[in-house]
Amino acid sequence: MNIAIYSMGYNAEQTQHSHVIGGSAIGLYVGGLKKSVERFPDGRIRTPDVSYRVPALRLYFPGGFSEYEYENIRENWWVAFADPVPIYYDFASKRAMLRVDDKTIPVKAELPLSPAEVATVRRQFSEIYAGWQSGTALGKATAELILGGVLARFLKAEFSWETGSPAERFKNLIDSDIQWEFSLDELGARLGLRRDVARKLFIEKFNTTPGQYRIQQRLARIIELISQSDLSLKEIAWQCGLKNITYLNSLTVKHFNATPGELLRRFRLQNQTEK
Repeated sequence: MNIAIYSMGYNAEQTQHSHVIGGSAIGLYVGGLKKSVERFPDGRIRTPDVSYRVPALRLYFPGGFSEYEYENIRENWWVAFADPVPIYYDFASKRAMLRVDDKTIPVKAELPLSPAEVATVRRQFSEIYAGWQSGTALGKATAELILGGVLARFLKAEFSWETGSPAERFKNLIDSDIQWEFSLDELGARLGLRRDVARKLFIEKFNTTPGQYRIQQRLARIIELISQSDLSLKEIAWQCGLKNITYLNSLTVKHFNATPGELLRRFRLQNQTEK
């Protein structure tokens, strides 16, 4: 994996801004983000309001859009890649891709970090910055090697589904497909499982069918976005892999006996009352 750093920096100032992303980069968000709405280069929404989210590593691509507001407790790091750029956004598959030698591997565009991981990753970015700023060949090589280790986290996360029993691996694949881009048959095929075998193993392990589990995951995601984001209902439907609001409406009426609009008003009234 070839890695070259074009520029990097650390931000701590309070700010509110929006811009089109000009190059490929990796960022570490630690804290202070009050509001952020981001889009992939093809216009797809990639995040809801993130004021409630944990720290994370993020990949950014040319043509993407970012609108954000940081409070005065802000901390985020970023590294912009020089050619040859090791990451890119694939418009056909709608996935972030990582170049490793002569192969391209799909990876997640964002990796949440646990509190225990933050100190380690922050130290890595600090060492990358010190090496890059040194201007020496050793410093540059050290910075690029450490950055390679950070990118390796995306590979590890993408293939974490390979551990565990076949049923657990199938569940991990379902969980990783957060925008429901693949059918259950397609996910099972990645493990070499026929539909009937995948279903049988899943029921034996989790006492529910893969389809029922996926519906519950989607419903939980819908409620999360309705209650905790500023996204429109159209964007919520898109974020949950639904073609339009009609599909969203049918799901919420069937399972919650309420339209998405009614749920939105209910949660907003509840939030205002709590404030």
